[in-house]
Amino acid sequence: MSGRGRGRARGTGYSLTGGGHAHQDWTPQTVSNFAPRVQATHAESSINKTRQQGGQVQVTTRQGAGGNSHNKFDHLHERKIANAEDEYVHKTVDIQVSTNIRRARAKKDMTQQQLAMAINEKVSVVQAYERGDAIPNGQLIARMERALGLHLKGPRALEPF
Repeated sequence: MSGRGRGRARGTGYSLTGGGHAHQDWTPQTVSNFAPRVQATHAESSINKTRQQGGQVQVTTRQGAGGNSHNKFDHLHERKIANAEDEYVHKTVDIQVSTNIRRARAKKDMTQQQLAMAINEKVSVVQAYERGDAIPNGQLIARMERALGLHLKGPRALEPF
């Protein structure tokens, strides 16, 4: 064995003898980018206590705090509806379509629950469509047509595909 590799781990170049690492600090360190936060409190007693101790109290109010801020322009829509002279009524399913759904379901000997399961919807949705209360959804009507195997609207209503 040559003297060149003596005292070293083979192939690493690190010395196994001596205090090569004695100058290094191996204690764990915690690094954080966040400054310590002052806890905000809304209790009257803690605010008074801070004032008595000479501390500063800053009161801020949030715009729309606690509300649903998903759509920031809802108030404009609400104002437009409130100022409208006639009432805003949603379009509902045509009475002919609702009766066709009932008739087609009866033709196929299906219950509302079975139709709901076939189109992957709740029973209440099928009931609303049959009553004519539902807001029409073309995709949902198309799924009903496929499940029942009949057209539900138009000149070919109640005819098979």
